[in-house]
Amino acid sequence: MRREMNVTIKSIIILSVIIFITGILLTYATILLVDYSKKADDTLSAVIGLIGNISGGLIGGIGAYLVAAFQIKSTIEHDGQKSVSASYSILRLIKSELVNNKNIIIRFKTDFASGQYLSNLQSISSIYWDRGLDKLGPEVKDQTVAKMQRAYSMMEAYKRQNSNIDEAASDNLIVAIGDAITLIEQDINTMSR
Repeated sequence: MRREMNVTIKSIIILSVIIFITGILLTYATILLVDYSKKADDTLSAVIGLIGNISGGLIGGIGAYLVAAFQIKSTIEHDGQKSVSASYSILRLIKSELVNNKNIIIRFKTDFASGQYLSNLQSISSIYWDRGLDKLGPEVKDQTVAKMQRAYSMMEAYKRQNSNIDEAASDNLIVAIGDAITLIEQDINTMSR
């Protein structure tokens, strides 16, 4: 898998400062090394060790910074992909549930208006809505969530009817469900690209 790492201005500045400081320290250490080599005493090995430790630490720090930046970016991308995947699946289930509910209302709206077959109101479900609402990510538009919320609220009130249900109420609910389905389909199409 090929990944690109975007370089930000902040990381360029940090790396430039680190490289500048490293250059100054290595230059100073080299001057000290040359000066001490003229004296030829035991401090020469200490200075060589110092230069090695400083340069190794700086190189390791730069490497650790680059690896950490890459891992953080990869984690953020992966979490975003998981969120989109979860939202996509949940929206598909909610859409299916809404289509089923809409078909029930369309099929029985005349019967509901005459007070017959009201037991079929219990077939109108909100299982996927109840289970999936808190799992929807930011990729689902607020307008979509609002339309779904309105449709499900209307369905709950509709299901509580104990007598004849006006056909206009059924028609209003069918329109609200249709609006929610349209927005869900738009979000699903956006996420599948």
